Amino acid sequence: MKLLIALFSVFIISDECTQTKTGKPQNINNLKVSYQVISRGFFKEISFEDAQMMYSEDPNVKAINTFKLNKKEWSDVLQLVAQLNLDGLESLVAPTEKRLYDGAAHTTVSVVIDGKSYVSSSFDEGHPPAEIDALVNKMLTISEKYLQP
Repeated sequence: MKLLIALFSVFIISDECTQTKTGKPQNINNLKVSYQVISRGFFKEISFEDAQMMYSEDPNVKAINTFKLNKKEWSDVLQLVAQLNLDGLESLVAPTEKRLYDGAAHTTVSVVIDGKSYVSSSFDEGHPPAEIDALVNKMLTISEKYLQP
């Protein structure tokens, strides 16, 4: 019996260590993913939460347009978030640096899961780091669909 308890304890501890080392969410609950663009006189935020997309150009985020996502769109977002190394998000290196001299807007991606927030390092709008490129492109593609006049 003691041997069984010891083996079970080792399994549980090693499983928890694996989850925290990879930084990948094992169970995505209470998820919010945001794409935020800021420059002088310009603001845009696209957020996905509870199978909905929220869009705002108001820096105070008071005027928000909300759109219901279909199952495939929401599933795609969840799948792309599950592939991220959330603990490494803040240390991603941007491929370009135009934002440093006002050549591009500062852009970030944030992921909040169960109240814990992960925010990417700043990058130029339209040029995300390779690690989050698929997620950013999916978010922008979905938003373009709903924001068409």
